[in-house]
Amino acid sequence: MALGFRAIMQFVGLLLSLLGWVLSIITTYLPQWKSLNLELNEMENWTLGLWQACVVQEEGGLECKTFDSFLALPAELRVSRILMFLSNGLGFLGLLASGSGLDCLRVAEGQQALKKRLLVAGGVLLWAAGVAVLAPVSWVAHGTVQAFWDETLPEVVPRWEFGDALFLGWFAGFFLLLGGCLLSCAACSARAPGASGHYAAAAMPAQKHIEAEETHGLMCTCEEDVTGAQWKSLNLELNEMENWTLGLWQACVVQEEGGLECKTFDSFLALPAELRVSRILMFLSNGLGFLGLLASGSGLDCLRVAEGQQALKKRLLVAGGVLLWAAGVAVLAPVSWVAHGTVQAFWDETLPEVVPRWEFGDALFLGWFAGFFLLLGGCLLSCAACSARAPGASGHYAAAAMQHRRRALEMRGTPPGI
Repeated sequence: MALGFRAIMQFVGLLLSLLGWVLSIITTYLPQWKSLNLELNEMENWTLGLWQACVVQEEGGLECKTFDSFLALPAELRVSRILMFLSNGLGFLGLLASGSGLDCLRVAEGQQALKKRLLVAGGVLLWAAGVAVLAPVSWVAHGTVQAFWDETLPEVVPRWEFGDALFLGWFAGFFLLLGGCLLSCAACSARAPGASGHYAAAAMPAQKHIEAEETHGLMCTCEEDVTGAQWKSLNLELNEMENWTLGLWQACVVQEEGGLECKTFDSFLALPAELRVSRILMFLSNGLGFLGLLASGSGLDCLRVAEGQQALKKRLLVAGGVLLWAAGVAVLAPVSWVAHGTVQAFWDETLPEVVPRWEFGDALFLGWFAGFFLLLGGCLLSCAACSARAPGASGHYAAAAMQHRRRALEMRGTPPGI
């Protein structure tokens, strides 16, 4: 029996919603919504959350103090507490409702209208939970940015910066929104034939299609390696025993005697514009690539997903190809921007010749290869979707399944002892 596209949407939507709900709970209790690094005392790092403030000391470890008064907190923290609690509750109710409406569970099996309403209600609740996460996280981030660039404060005054919990909150809200939308769309989609009361089990054919091997093998996910610390390299002529490398997250120095030492960037807002935008675009590329692989993988001819709906499989292939193509562009843009700035700084005649110059790092070449493979894979998938099918290929896997089922029935009906 073929696993319907509706069932896949339900499974992926519930999985993303569960992941977003767990991340929202973690975000609620993490004391790292804001971070503060004191330049006068680099051995202390301060972090601020919704419930407590902490200081991290290299010698004394971690010390935290819980806020004594709720009313004495700033308005953004008070409202953030309420909205995060609301998000956790809505997410829990949404998971319960949508889980009860899944086709793979025999809950209200004979009442398809009720299961559809449960899926829609669960999707709406999860979507509202995502909004309730994104609102406080974005509010705190907006206030942090405004205070960081406040020109009325003296430069010696330390500034709060983004903490890790904000990024977790954005991921949680995105996953909850995406999961809720998928569940609602799955409730409104048509059911697969033959799946009226039972969950259609997936069965992979023994022989794979040649077209799937050619197109799917070209999709490279090596953009994850591009986020390393080798976007730029610097060789000092005065000290040839040290090589410096620079990435999106940290700067490293390689010494022949001391080995490798890296230091993570303390502030996101204090980074150059090319590195800030490159971080965002690389995250966008990873997300688009993941969605493109899901869509194009569901539209392959070698998979029994929406087997009787060729128009749907064609749209999935085209959508996956476009997403992968966009992921390739999102990789090539920051890599080429950093490379362009490196070339301009290298040939800057206004700088003295004794000043060392940054050069291309290995991560830039990996990024160009990743973008090229993503563009090529996306184009091949889109072209494969628009090409004509081979004669007799529409029922190839259906005929193989019928033949296998016939053999099983014949063996089951054979008298014992023969």
